[in-house]
Amino acid sequence: MSSLYPVGCVLPYAGQVTPTSEAALIAQGFVPCDGRQLANDDPQYQSLQKVIGNGYGGTKTAFCVPDYRGIFLRGTDGGAGVDPNAATRTPPQPTLAIPGNSGDAVGSMQPGGLQSHTHTYASAEAMHAGIEMELVALFFPRAFHEPVQQRAAEAF
Repeated sequence: MSSLYPVGCVLPYAGQVTPTSEAALIAQGFVPCDGRQLANDDPQYQSLQKVIGNGYGGTKTAFCVPDYRGIFLRGTDGGAGVDPNAATRTPPQPTLAIPGNSGDAVGSMQPGGLQSHTHTYASAEAMHAGIEMELVALFFPRAFHEPVQQRAAEAF
């Protein structure tokens, strides 16, 4: 585990994601939350696999990282009783042999949660003038030594 972030922590990334920048981030220990499958026996991802298991789907030989592209993160109800849909959440990878968690569990998805809606602002142009950014959630999947953390800070 890193002294900065625990394995499995989801972090936003506000830079432009290109094949080059993605490769650099992966080399530094980050994995995009894009639903990709990682081999269970790949030593560089074993710590991450221990943390998230097949909660986001998988197969006999691989596990999936979450796919947070275009959706918001949402916590579990955890018995608080504030989420009336907690029991009806579905697994994130229904077509895989191991579809992932359902119900009130980390990794489950809310059916119908991605509905169209609008917001009205007094001055949308003033609020959004020239501001465009892409946030890509990334995992910090494995422990790193201090020199790698320094290089990561210098690169970005």
